[in-house]
Amino acid sequence: MKYIQSFYVTGNRTKARLALPSQIKEVGVFLVRLVNVLAENDFDANDVFAVRLAVEEALINAIKHGNKMDQAKKVHLRIAIGSGVFRIQIRDEGSGFEPAAVPV
Repeated sequence: MKYIQSFYVTGNRTKARLALPSQIKEVGVFLVRLVNVLAENDFDANDVFAVRLAVEEALINAIKHGNKMDQAKKVHLRIAIGSGVFRIQIRDEGSGFEPAAVPV
């Protein structure tokens, strides 16, 4: 993937750092690759579906609400995939928000 900043293996985990452009079309490109990597790491179909859905929602929110569709901004990802383990951290370049101001 052309947006990978670093990719390395430590022990039984593969780790990557990526920066995606704030474009909705890039979410689909990334998700195809993610689904393939999860399948290669023996995640079952239900887990792959759940991860894909959650990551898609988080990325779209980061682009639309965090970065306000500003194509000059990026969405940063840190990923770790191992035996039965998937972790992702998603960070946008938006101005943030006050959690206490969000209606419950």
